[in-house]
Amino acid sequence: MTTPDIELPGTVHVRPPLPRTHIVPMEGPVGPPGPPGEDVVVDWFTGHGPPGLVVGAGIGDMYVDLDTGELYQLH
Repeated sequence: MTTPDIELPGTVHVRPPLPRTHIVPMEGPVGPPGPPGEDVVVDWFTGHGPPGLVVGAGIGDMYVDLDTGELYQLH
């Protein structure tokens, strides 16, 4: 799915690809409950090439470049 172009009101930061990691499950003692988190809604957008203008994008939304697989997050 591609999105029509609009100008984003912010800075787009490119996150470099993450190395593959083998995760080993570990368990320890149960700690006290933490404070409640806040509800966050993140929208995902896709397109070809880096994002320039993304319709409906807001701060914290994600964009995937379908050509390279790079992820972008709007700050």
